[in-house]
Amino acid sequence: MKSYPALLGRRGGELQLHRDRIIFRLDDDPGVPVVISMSNIEITLGGTNSHHFHLEDRFSTNEAITVQDEDFINTLAGFGHPKAQEILGVSKRRRNVRWALLSSPLAVTIGLVLLVPLLLSAVPVSWLNGTMSHAEEREIGKRILPALVDSKANYAPEAQQALHKIAARLRDANPELKKIEFDIRVSPAEDVNAFALPGGIILMNRGLLKSAQTPEEVAGVLAHEMAHVERRHTLRSLVGRLGYLGGFIVLSLVISPDAAIVLGQSLQIATLKYSRDDEREADRYGHQFLVQAGINPDGMVSFFEKLGKSEGAILGDHKGIASQAAKFFSTHPLSGERVETLKGLNDSKLKTNYRPLEVTLDDLRRGF
Repeated sequence: MKSYPALLGRRGGELQLHRDRIIFRLDDDPGVPVVISMSNIEITLGGTNSHHFHLEDRFSTNEAITVQDEDFINTLAGFGHPKAQEILGVSKRRRNVRWALLSSPLAVTIGLVLLVPLLLSAVPVSWLNGTMSHAEEREIGKRILPALVDSKANYAPEAQQALHKIAARLRDANPELKKIEFDIRVSPAEDVNAFALPGGIILMNRGLLKSAQTPEEVAGVLAHEMAHVERRHTLRSLVGRLGYLGGFIVLSLVISPDAAIVLGQSLQIATLKYSRDDEREADRYGHQFLVQAGINPDGMVSFFEKLGKSEGAILGDHKGIASQAAKFFSTHPLSGERVETLKGLNDSKLKTNYRPLEVTLDDLRRGF
């Protein structure tokens, strides 16, 4: 004999199953059981998911006893009840139909989550230009800045002043840059990197300034980051990320947080081409900005070439096999590919009388 939790109306109790009858006792009044003989049990389905089994005595007007455990109905069928197996089949069919009805909007939801971020990350720069001013974009950058560096600290102000001199020369020689108010800052981070935030805020890591061998290399990186700002790549990337964020929230509510993470990682692969295209465009425009300002673009080439050698050492592959695989997964084109493109740009330009920069490496490292 096995017992199952059950309800009589809204009152809880225990249901016992015997071969010839069922016995139900209320938790709060166990002294007077409800007894229904096997031949008199009438079974009906209920509940939103067709998982509530209502048991009634066909010759009584008492309330139905409700049980949810399918094992009870299976055992009842094993004892020879003629309708138990049929009721189980109906219950399963109804749940399958319900799942089919629910899965249609679910499929639409997942489809939108897949599509919307791709559309948002491909928003044309021309549309952004007509929608948000650089001043408005700058406010976004200011809100992001504290997450990367202490926005109130003034680290290495002499080095920042030297960077602003290079930026001013690039800005004065290129009409596209004159509409943007650039704010160049030095971050105390030791890794070789630089970041462009929306609206003209650029962070140059101390590690990058220490690794540069000429001021022209620093100018090359700065021109590249200024190109990101002018082409509004960071803003477009943020719009795409917001699309992902909204999609992940929907997926975590509809499916589960784990499913959202897995789909998010898969979606990231689908948008890699936009990041690669943005990097190539920033290289191309940055190179143009240098030439227009009379700054030798060989510095940009040599810096990326140096990064390419470090990258090859990390990959442990000097023949390009691992590099080709990494090219597919990286959010940036590999440095070797970018170097070849930049060298091609150098070859396509007429020889220009480049002028030396007004700052030295020592100027760019003061205050470290």
